[in-house]
Amino acid sequence: MPRRVLTRAGGIVGIGAAAALVLSTAAGAMPAGPTPQALAPMAAQAPTLELGIEALFDDPAELALLEGKKVGLITNPTGVDHDLTHSMDLLIAGEDEGGYELTALYAPEHGILGGAPAGAGVESYVDERTGLTVWSLYGATQRPTAEMLADVDVLLFDIQDIGARFYTYIWTMYYAMDAAAEFDKGFIVLDRPNPLGDRMDGPILDEALSSFVGLKAIPMQHGLTVGELASYFNGEFLDDPVEDFHVVTMDGYDPDDFTSGYGLPWVLPSPNIPTIETAWAYAGMGLIESLNASEGRGTTTPFLWTGHPSIDEVGAYDLAADLNSRGLEGVTFRPMFANPTTSKQAGKLSGGVNLHITDPEAYSPVRTGLHVVSAMYHLDGIDWREGTIYPSQSCETEADTCWIDRLTGDKSVRMQIEAGIDPDVIIAGWQDDLAAFDASAEPYRLYVADEPEPTEEPTDDAAGAGDDGAADGAADGAEADGSSDGAGAGAGADGSDAQGAAGADGADGTDAGADGDADGAQAGADAGASDGADGADGADGADGADGADGAQAAAGAGTDGSDDAGAGAAADGDRLPVTGATVTVGVVLALLLSAGGVLLVRRRQHS
Repeated sequence: MPRRVLTRAGGIVGIGAAAALVLSTAAGAMPAGPTPQALAPMAAQAPTLELGIEALFDDPAELALLEGKKVGLITNPTGVDHDLTHSMDLLIAGEDEGGYELTALYAPEHGILGGAPAGAGVESYVDERTGLTVWSLYGATQRPTAEMLADVDVLLFDIQDIGARFYTYIWTMYYAMDAAAEFDKGFIVLDRPNPLGDRMDGPILDEALSSFVGLKAIPMQHGLTVGELASYFNGEFLDDPVEDFHVVTMDGYDPDDFTSGYGLPWVLPSPNIPTIETAWAYAGMGLIESLNASEGRGTTTPFLWTGHPSIDEVGAYDLAADLNSRGLEGVTFRPMFANPTTSKQAGKLSGGVNLHITDPEAYSPVRTGLHVVSAMYHLDGIDWREGTIYPSQSCETEADTCWIDRLTGDKSVRMQIEAGIDPDVIIAGWQDDLAAFDASAEPYRLYVADEPEPTEEPTDDAAGAGDDGAADGAADGAEADGSSDGAGAGAGADGSDAQGAAGADGADGTDAGADGDADGAQAGADAGASDGADGADGADGADGADGADGAQAAAGAGTDGSDDAGAGAAADGDRLPVTGATVTVGVVLALLLSAGGVLLVRRRQHS
């Protein structure tokens, strides 16, 4: 189906990457982005879709799938319908009609009630209100055991994801599917929208860096609903797929509607994702978890603010001016000071920048997040985090595995940032892999866009109609040919190590995408912001990361991705080596870009 995805368009991205390398050493050559427009308040509206939990009860054929079965529900506070009634209550109320019995509940990171801090272990217990056992999937184990599944025939998954690889809920789903296959249980996903739509971005995970903030090879910003992602897991990653697998799809889902939040009320999916704007930013700004700077935990703007005590007033203004000069679309930065109450730099007045998303459709979370991390890393006093997730962790050489590596899923990102490579060059390096993933995900897409209504052929009866039609067609062709796919980078982490259970420092993941539509000579580069890690000390890995040091010993430790990239070294795969030739080509294009904008990214439009 048609969707928005960042892909490489011939050699334009390669040339643009070389130009970006030059621009990294001559920031003045990069034109400033468009004048930001104020983000209008989101108007109240009726939902634009029917959720999976609603379709389950509205369609007798769907409800019949539960008849005669004992049902287990994996959920958290986001498992609600558009009236905010929780799925566990809907399932209990529908037992007689459906002829099934809800027998167990399962808690991901942050718990069924959603209040556990990031990285903190969740205990199993009996829920006083419903009388049901709540089994923890973020404690002694992250994968359901035979005992946990003894009293169920089918597992239902009803949790709101936010589109970032390092958000741990999707890996809770993966492990639950794996266990369902082993113990011959059914698995049903009650589908929910992706707050980032179907846009994809970021490097594909190198499974040598696998952890609970990224177990399998998917992009940082995956562009799939949980139902589509589960279908992909079942078809591509599980050695023994779930035989009795089903997705209760949404009715009316259009990824383009993400800018309005699909008309649904926002329920915090984790403690540090309080608003939908935070969810839009998380996939990229979550990468700040990898630095010793604050990602905004302990402030009212987590993942929308970042700062460090070494940044004074002049430094904050300079940082904002630098980021605003980079042509990052849909976002603007302003200097801001904050005093975090928890997590990194707690109790220290810190200068930094506040991110304001002015156009969510143009905004690229991953690209924005990568630019912010790169800018911050090269400031005095700011460095990669060390020794907080793993007691002996260091982040000095390529052989080390740093939190930034876990978050991005690609060590070359850290090495290139360290070398001062422009973030847009880094982004260009993962476009082929991203396009390959997009193609592999195509068979698992569940939502095909409506075909456009056929248009009548222009006639000579209307004055000028034929000429106008020809002009429109020419314009459309020019736009298609004149736009190229660029890239965005970002990472966030949210969880504990793949083997581990809780107590790890996980960052809430970041995700970012860069897209730009080029029309004629004008080009735009989208910047993506990410939702950084969410946890405070000892908090959930999915949300971020100041978890308890040493937690990784006995239970899994959350992973913190690192972002820098090695200097001057040729990157893995198709990344561009830093040579005289690329610099020369880059200089030429840099001059063109300074006059006409940045031609890096193009979104594939819905037809």
